[in-house]
Amino acid sequence: MDIKDLKTYWTKKYPQVDVNIWDRYDKDGYVGSISHNGERADISADTLGQLIIKCEDFLRKVKR
Repeated sequence: MDIKDLKTYWTKKYPQVDVNIWDRYDKDGYVGSISHNGERADISADTLGQLIIKCEDFLRKVKR
């Protein structure tokens, strides 16, 4: 699984989510943001696993 697959998955699972995540250009990892209904989180993660956990935590919080 890569970032493109994750973006597709999240936008299908949560249709009104805006996901903007990229590979870090200066070192390994990922940066970006995720938002839903006016709530937004800036995301920074060293691994794909950390990225998934942080984004899923945010999405669970805003979907309550």
